[in-house]
Amino acid sequence: MGESIYYCGGAAGYDDAFAHVTGLFVPALLAAARLAPGQHVLDVATGTGEAAEAAAAIVGPSGTVVAGDISPAMLDIAR
Repeated sequence: MGESIYYCGGAAGYDDAFAHVTGLFVPALLAAARLAPGQHVLDVATGTGEAAEAAAAIVGPSGTVVAGDISPAMLDIAR
């Protein structure tokens, strides 16, 4: 139960602390995944949803992105 509190408590400031790092690796991650319009993507441990949002832009309206996380607070931000 303590782990859940940790993940929920850090959600509010996560992007402030890590957005610069996320911005560095998400483009390489998505390039390695070779995403294309119309594909279906599962983002496990999405956090605040930065990679899922970027993936959605690539797969477009004909594709789908489903994102999940252990932290309801992170998912609230991702939404």
